[in-house]
Amino acid sequence: GLLEGMAGVAVPICDREGRAVAALSVGTIADRLNADRMPTVVELLKREAAAIGPKINPFDATLRRPAQSLAGSPPEQRFMPGADPALLPGRPD
Repeated sequence: GLLEGMAGVAVPICDREGRAVAALSVGTIADRLNADRMPTVVELLKREAAAIGPKINPFDATLRRPAQSLAGSPPEQRFMPGADPALLPGRPD
């Protein structure tokens, strides 16, 4: 969901064949990512994404099927690897 007073922007990271395989994003308070500053931040993200893309290993199976590698994992392993399930919010005692 959206949080009032927050802003964010993301750009794709593409592999050597131009397929989006990841993203680079920035999230901050809206005052810091205003209309005047947004183009500069987007350009910085695009530049970094372009530098990362060619370094991605095209044979890395996790880039092709990330959901399958996590689908059978309990939520605490998907979102907080190594977390003690008893300490996660909303978990029964």
